[in-house]
Amino acid sequence: MDRWLFEGKVYAEWVFRGKNLGVYEFSKDLNRSDWQLVHKHQENSFTSCATPMQEMVLPDSFPLPPLQVHLSQKSARKNGLDEKTISRRAPLALSIDPEFEHLKPFIKQETPQSKSSSIYDEVDKNVLLDLYGNELPVKVEAWNAGPAAFQPRFNATVMRVEEQPK
Repeated sequence: MDRWLFEGKVYAEWVFRGKNLGVYEFSKDLNRSDWQLVHKHQENSFTSCATPMQEMVLPDSFPLPPLQVHLSQKSARKNGLDEKTISRRAPLALSIDPEFEHLKPFIKQETPQSKSSSIYDEVDKNVLLDLYGNELPVKVEAWNAGPAAFQPRFNATVMRVEEQPK
């Protein structure tokens, strides 16, 4: 670390919502006001969690849109193939945001228990909402712009035309 605590590397044991993620190297955003050095005898009070994070179970496939299934069946009929062999689901490869990359070991994919025509019905919404906790990660402010009003930019009654010198 430099003397202004802006740049450098810090190695620390990372505990996130009761799950020990191991020793990590922190090298970005080091000048933060919420960093705190915890003594060994205080570790239990900081690492204990009344409700630790559960494993996130997400589906390993998703239903294809009805139009795509219909067009695939139509194409199969046209080419003389059996339209019953057309898959109505596609494999789901997760693309995890770098902000949540550290949670990758806790994300599991399984076959959904109830299959639907919409992936929103197959995913437990609380699994994704629990990532943010009880508070939104952004500050929500009400805009007070006042009542709507129209202000014309040009006065239509007065025509201002000036001849340019030649």
